[in-house]
Amino acid sequence: MSTRIDIFKIEKLIELGRIREAEKSLAAALQDDPDHAELKILGVRLLYEKKDFTQALQTVQECLASDPNDEEALLLRFQIRNEMELYADAERDIIALLQQYPLRGPLWASYALLLLKTGHTKKSFKLSEEAMRLEPEDSICLLVHCIVHLVQGSDKNVAGALEELILRNPDYEPTLMLLINKLAQSHRKKEAFVLAKQMVQMNPRNKTAVNLAKDLALHNHWSMKPFWIFNRFGWPGSLGLWIAFVVVVGLLEESGSNASLIILVSCGYLAFCLASWVWPPLLKKWIQYKGFR
Repeated sequence: MSTRIDIFKIEKLIELGRIREAEKSLAAALQDDPDHAELKILGVRLLYEKKDFTQALQTVQECLASDPNDEEALLLRFQIRNEMELYADAERDIIALLQQYPLRGPLWASYALLLLKTGHTKKSFKLSEEAMRLEPEDSICLLVHCIVHLVQGSDKNVAGALEELILRNPDYEPTLMLLINKLAQSHRKKEAFVLAKQMVQMNPRNKTAVNLAKDLALHNHWSMKPFWIFNRFGWPGSLGLWIAFVVVVGLLEESGSNASLIILVSCGYLAFCLASWVWPPLLKKWIQYKGFR
């Protein structure tokens, strides 16, 4: 009975974000019952909340070694691997969970969100539809359904639904911001910009969202498309372009091309480099002044 009370207490402390108190309570509980499976799972949850994903993954693997079908352990491992961007492993975990619990809408929604982050938009759309079919009233299913539809641009009515959902569940706002950042980091800035604009419309006082939306507006502007190699690859992209230029000029010289052609190619390359340095800061100031749509 005492262990059950300890588990309930620790869970509540984690929900309230009182991590240090939860750690102390867990340490005391483990002294009394060091092999208790639920206490070990709570240890994984604490590590996850502290963003110590490496240790959390190692601990949850130990839990699953004892019980390979433990639902909570599998779900935690999926979440941990997802955060660590071990997407292939995370997909195997969510598939294993769906094989055990195929009628649980939130699991389909989690799988849909994973596929959205990894660029499989069409599959993500189908999975979000399945989640809604199974549990149309579940808030997680609704959230993912709105996000997927908004990114794909398949339903103009979901923006209002998403706004209402986040107003009723303010704790979902960080989830949306996290997804925007993940999409941006994965070089999927178009999808990230769609969500960032919606985030700003829902909460224009969120300076982080506003700044992120402006940055994404810069990268998604039509005039920045010629400079995609710099945005995508950074300095390695610049080096690759320089090497390509040197190779082209060398080939032109070896083939005995007209000197004016070599000068033209050289001037074009220099003009392109100059534009890539000058134009983005000017465009950024323009976006800061005029805003974005």
